[in-house]
Amino acid sequence: MTATSSAGIVQLAFESVRNLTSPDEKKNGTRTYFANIPAPEILKLDTVENLRQYIPELRPGKRNKVHEAIGETIRDNPDEFIVLNSGFTICASECIVNEDKKEIRLRNSSLINGAQSQGEIGRYFRECEERGESAKDFYVRAEIIVAEEPDFVTEVAIARNTATKVSELAQAGKRAKFDDLETSFVRVFPDAKLRKSDTDPIDTIDTERVIQLCAAMMPPELVGEDKFVSSKLKAYKNKAQCRVDFEKSHDELDKDEDKQDKRLVELYNFYVDMAPHAWHAYQEYRTHSAWRGKRLRKETKAVKRKSNHEITIADGLIFPIISALALFVHKRDGHWELTKPSVFKDEDLIDAAVEQFREGCNSDPVVMGRSAGAYQSLMLVPKMSLRFQDTQ
Repeated sequence: MTATSSAGIVQLAFESVRNLTSPDEKKNGTRTYFANIPAPEILKLDTVENLRQYIPELRPGKRNKVHEAIGETIRDNPDEFIVLNSGFTICASECIVNEDKKEIRLRNSSLINGAQSQGEIGRYFRECEERGESAKDFYVRAEIIVAEEPDFVTEVAIARNTATKVSELAQAGKRAKFDDLETSFVRVFPDAKLRKSDTDPIDTIDTERVIQLCAAMMPPELVGEDKFVSSKLKAYKNKAQCRVDFEKSHDELDKDEDKQDKRLVELYNFYVDMAPHAWHAYQEYRTHSAWRGKRLRKETKAVKRKSNHEITIADGLIFPIISALALFVHKRDGHWELTKPSVFKDEDLIDAAVEQFREGCNSDPVVMGRSAGAYQSLMLVPKMSLRFQDTQ
């Protein structure tokens, strides 16, 4: 899909809607609605938070029997689609139901389950238009999960695709793809263990998050100046895809040396070298003392405050910071390392993040995490430090 519902507001017409929020959800600050909506309405949503896009749109030759079965139901028995299909799952930061107008108003919404069905619905309507035929009216059922915390939205998306995600992580762990990463990690964090399967203890480190942070900290020379900012946005939005990219670089080592893609080998070396340092920077900036006194309000979801007065800053603010540090990453003596100039101050970068959060992103951590402008603005701080260092 090319729509951008996740970037703003979208309105969906509905036939019926019910608020089925449970007591547990209320306690955790989330809500759930179920709605029957006209099929064309589902095409208004993008799939930014989904783990997979509509596969045939990216690779037409990959339209499989499942896609064909969905398409056949839509074409021949559309009135049965709502029963035969497992439905759609939508995440949004806000949901307002207008019963009078029969409209649902969603903010920062994305389809997190149902991309293949959405793609087949779109295919049906396009084919009808191309043939000059009238498309049949039918309904789909959608579950709408309202959650303001972007990290939670990501976890919901992964959980709703558990069969694929857990299997891939377990296979990668079993094939020892994370072993070098963990060896490097424990040199800095001796008691740490990386998560390699769904059965690992809860206190193990999230391997996908570590790889995601490495991707955010990847320097221009590895991703290219023209793709530098877009690569950071990709890292923030799609943790699972970052793992896939890591595995691709790992698999290059299995080839004969003369057939290896040297860039992918270098990327793998980068992940291994930088894993503990990217994790350390993430933990450091999430709880840095320089955030105190910045008057970040809890209701903006930018900060969490614990009973012992400790604070944790949302990823939407932290990822642009981690990405800015990529300008301090260089290869030295055969290994990648993060070296901050002596003139650089963490406080300056945090001040810049707070300013962007308030002035450029409307005090919304989700918007900041997805804002190319925020990333570019924060990168000015390390650039200035490097320029000043060069004049000394």
